Amino acid sequence: MSSTDTAASSAASGLLSQYQAKLTQVSTSSVLIQLVLMFCCSVGTVLAFSILRPKNKIVYMPRYKYSAEDKRPPKLEDGLFDWLKPLSKATENELLAQIGLDAVVFLRFLRMCRWMCSLLAMLACALLIPCDVFYNLKIMDKSQQLSTSSNTLAMVSISNVRGSWLYVHVVYGYLVTFIVLYVIYVNYKTVVRLRWEWFRSPEYQNSIYSRSIMMTHVGSKHMSDSGLQNLLSQLQIPYPTTAVHIGRRVGMLAFLIERHNQTVRDLEQVLVTYLKGGKISPNRPTIRIGKNFLGLGGRKVDAIDFYTAKIKQYELKIQAARDAISGRKPENYGFASFAAVAYAHIVAKKLGAKRIKGVAFSLAPPPQDIIWENLIKSDIVVFRQRVIGEAFMTVIATFYVIPLVALALLANLASLTQYVGFLNSWSTASPETFSAFAGIAPPLLSTLLQLALPVIMRALARFQAATTHQKLDRAVFSRYFAFLTATQFLIFSLLSVVFSTVAEIVVEIGKKESFLRILQNFNKLPDKIQSTYLQQSNYWLTWFPLRGFTSVLDLVQIVSLLLVFIRTKVWGRTPREIREWTKPPEFDYPVYSANVLLMLLVAFVCERNSKVYSSGEDG
Repeated sequence: MSSTDTAASSAASGLLSQYQAKLTQVSTSSVLIQLVLMFCCSVGTVLAFSILRPKNKIVYMPRYKYSAEDKRPPKLEDGLFDWLKPLSKATENELLAQIGLDAVVFLRFLRMCRWMCSLLAMLACALLIPCDVFYNLKIMDKSQQLSTSSNTLAMVSISNVRGSWLYVHVVYGYLVTFIVLYVIYVNYKTVVRLRWEWFRSPEYQNSIYSRSIMMTHVGSKHMSDSGLQNLLSQLQIPYPTTAVHIGRRVGMLAFLIERHNQTVRDLEQVLVTYLKGGKISPNRPTIRIGKNFLGLGGRKVDAIDFYTAKIKQYELKIQAARDAISGRKPENYGFASFAAVAYAHIVAKKLGAKRIKGVAFSLAPPPQDIIWENLIKSDIVVFRQRVIGEAFMTVIATFYVIPLVALALLANLASLTQYVGFLNSWSTASPETFSAFAGIAPPLLSTLLQLALPVIMRALARFQAATTHQKLDRAVFSRYFAFLTATQFLIFSLLSVVFSTVAEIVVEIGKKESFLRILQNFNKLPDKIQSTYLQQSNYWLTWFPLRGFTSVLDLVQIVSLLLVFIRTKVWGRTPREIREWTKPPEFDYPVYSANVLLMLLVAFVCERNSKVYSSGEDG
């Protein structure tokens, strides 16, 4: 072999070793920088919340002033950290009456995750970390100890452990399985108890929907009150109904009510501006009507008189539309009420297993939970829209891989220094800033890439004819979690396998090996996948602190704070807005639950590789 070939072979052989050396050099610094930065940001956010809370109670204590006595949360004093005491003393029974079952179950889910990860972290610190550190310092080959001792994260991981020492990890795996199953069982029993308490609560027992069943996909033969009653009689339900009604087309009623309410809000806003500060403005408010293209032209009229007349017109139209409902064409859904809640549950359980004569039976959801426009869609329309929605989701997932490739390259930024000149110069000249960028940028971009996904998935689920908002939430949760698992956890890590495989092929080509020898590299794919998950642990260790910070950031409610400030100082608030702002903001349970579940998945899969995961999820 010539001297030129020997030099080329040596250079190629050093490619992967340089990659590992650079990765080791950057990874520990990146994790520490991200951890310290997110910790400082989280502490600053909590302090900002504690300072802003006493002077912005409309944002941070919206329900205390106007809520009913049984729904009123405990009063918070104005001290800097006085909000912590009621938070720590609140019981599940109190919260069940004040914030509802969904919120209580979500908090229970968070506590379950915390307990699982706390127990696993303590077990790992007591069992695995001493074993791995002892092996890396005393048992491992001297030739490998130098590189391992320079990487603190590798010292507490399974990456270099071999032989009978792996049985410690096997025992740990069985203990983890037992602990997780036990904690889930205990919390499952608690959730069942909470459900029973909710079903027995006065709020549920006194609701009309709780003792009713809903019937959908009703055929033309039964599209009447008497037709539904005859259908239920033929099915021999065990309890008699108290009322049976078929749904009817409401025409323009919903639109008219919406326009009426909006006009009332417009009038209230005009009056608040006209009477701002308790003083009557010298000039009556005006509005321009009859505008042409681009808002040009038209004529000015008195805004108060205009909106008052418009409200009266809408009231007359609404009354006429309501009077005409009884004679309108029936829809393909209806409701049946019973004398007791238990009767409705028993009937729904008996009839809800499958469609009977084409009709689907279920417990009636709350009226505000129903998506009425989807309730009347036929099976053919639903099937067509579901196919279109799934196709559109497939296209989104395909295109999402493109930025994911860039994200995978950023997560392996240290390895790119071997090929990109300015990155190599940057890492050499300023290793601190390079490590900071490598630790902050990948998880931040990953979070930004996910912001639009829940909105798109919710719109698609609504397009695919979800009949209730509860079904929308379930669809968003399942799709979002599956999407995150497939892209962030599986594909993202496998892209690194592709990168390392290509790098090894480059090495073999540099050595001028045969084509058959190069193909033999693919036999190592299972080992490469395993080693890649070990190498990717550094990325997840920078991802966890950012996830924790985003959860803390929700405390401040920056958007709500700015909106309230602008509306109050610039336009003023109407009495309706003051009352509406006492409602707490909607909490996106599917998105938060999917994110927490992904964190738990990463912790379970990777915590045996790096024991820091359990403590990170616990935080």
